[in-house]
Amino acid sequence: MDFLLEFILEFILEMAVEGTKNSKVPKWIRFFLGSILLGLYILLFGLIIYIAIIHRNENKQLSMLLIAISALLTLFLLLDIRKVYKKIKNREK
Repeated sequence: MDFLLEFILEFILEMAVEGTKNSKVPKWIRFFLGSILLGLYILLFGLIIYIAIIHRNENKQLSMLLIAISALLTLFLLLDIRKVYKKIKNREK
């Protein structure tokens, strides 16, 4: 059951990522898929930071590690968004 759920979620997320990059998909669908992906990433980063804040008194190293991981993931997400934006901008020219 766990494998099936993981497979379905991976398929949906992969489809959303590829759909946002494909210029053949209408813009409003790409924006919708992109906003869903961005919301999921923000939720994930918020959850990591929330766990770091909860455990900051008990284990400072874990808290700092989780905050650093969240910062790195945010940086990678922003770089990926920038790369996709530039690719889309070059196609429109």
